[in-house]
Amino acid sequence: MRMISLVSLLILAAALLAGCTATKMSSTAKVYETPIAVDAHYTEGVDFSKFKTWTWIPSVGATGSERIDDPEFRDVVGTAVQKEMYARGYAKTTEKPDLVLNAFVSLEKIDKKYIEENFNGTYKPDYYADLPDGGSSKSSWEEGTLMLFIYDASKGQVVWYGTAKTETTKNAPDGMWQKRVQDIVAQLLDSLPSRTE
Repeated sequence: MRMISLVSLLILAAALLAGCTATKMSSTAKVYETPIAVDAHYTEGVDFSKFKTWTWIPSVGATGSERIDDPEFRDVVGTAVQKEMYARGYAKTTEKPDLVLNAFVSLEKIDKKYIEENFNGTYKPDYYADLPDGGSSKSSWEEGTLMLFIYDASKGQVVWYGTAKTETTKNAPDGMWQKRVQDIVAQLLDSLPSRTE
């Protein structure tokens, strides 16, 4: 499993966008049939109203994955995160941010051998939970995971973190994978407390 920083977030979102279906978004439903499984948490007792600005933790560089390292993918993911942060009342800055964000992306080929070796022969990902067979009829696929961590810049402590997982594809039509990335990021950041409420 490849893990990467901010740049990876952009790439994962594109990779996820390229092969997944958002259960809430009908515009990508015909291309993406796999829902997105999101798991997000925030630190209890943290007053998010005190945070106003954010920035990215510098990227660690190339991952070796052509899809994840694609500059367009990274840009689409970064733009989607910025849009969602802004919608929640957080402004991006380069000077003395209140929050710093770090993202990781991974792509994992899932097949019968992988399932036998890592899951004792049974693996039913959350994003297949609503399917009648729980996805058990599939023999192989690629799973993309986007992980996002948000830190209190003054304390260096995680105040929110989340993951989004789904099946990906390499052959999504142009325009559709970008929308898919936006859907993934929107669902992932849905539980982030908003400053605008």
